[in-house]
Amino acid sequence: MEIPRLGRLMAVAILIVTVSTQPVFLLGAGFLQIGGELGFGPTGLGVLTASF
Repeated sequence: MEIPRLGRLMAVAILIVTVSTQPVFLLGAGFLQIGGELGFGPTGLGVLTASF
């Protein structure tokens, strides 16, 4: 059975968004460890997150 074109486009769009936002979620989840070890405050984390 073949997947319709719209279904393939939706799957690709979801994958692109997921892959492109993954670093931001990982930075947010690790903020308590990253902030303490590297001396980042909220502003530093914002700059680091914006770089992605």
